[in-house]
Amino acid sequence: MKRETKKKINRQKLVDAAFELMSTQGIQETSVKAVSEAAGISFVTMYKYFPTKDDLVMAVVQRLFEKHMTAMMVLAKDQSLSFQERLHAFLRYAANLRDEFSSHVGHEFFEFSHRHPELRTQVNQWQDEFWQLIIADGRRSGLLRGEISDQAARLFIQMMEAQAIAEGPLSETMMVQLEDLCLYGLAGKEHGAQ
Repeated sequence: MKRETKKKINRQKLVDAAFELMSTQGIQETSVKAVSEAAGISFVTMYKYFPTKDDLVMAVVQRLFEKHMTAMMVLAKDQSLSFQERLHAFLRYAANLRDEFSSHVGHEFFEFSHRHPELRTQVNQWQDEFWQLIIADGRRSGLLRGEISDQAARLFIQMMEAQAIAEGPLSETMMVQLEDLCLYGLAGKEHGAQ
């Protein structure tokens, strides 16, 4: 096996093992020794790939974000879905994220990403692209009024997302009510039609 190929495989094994351990135990509770043992790579060799635990955590968090960013961009670009269906799918996806990790593990990943400007920049760029696609589709469909700024529409939907994450998976009834609230406001569809 070529040396470069072996390096890639070893690096991937370490990231896979760290991802598995940190996703269940959390960043603080996962030791680099446990990661090296789980990956089947010596502790000394591991430091050739990741000189610090932060370097390893960075690779894990980037993998986590890439996984979710890719899934969300597929949703944002899915032309077979209406704006409402995309909004519904987005809120369901956000609510289901809560179940992927225990609250302390998710909090540790979130805190880590906020301490590292390069991660924040990546996430912000992805979010900007995602929301531009979603909001542009809402405008094309006529469901987002022209006088509502992109920033206001994004903030409103993100408030709904935060609620979905805080509460966990939402019932079908709650999803429909949130969708109606987003599209028609507190006054309702009938009032807006007058």
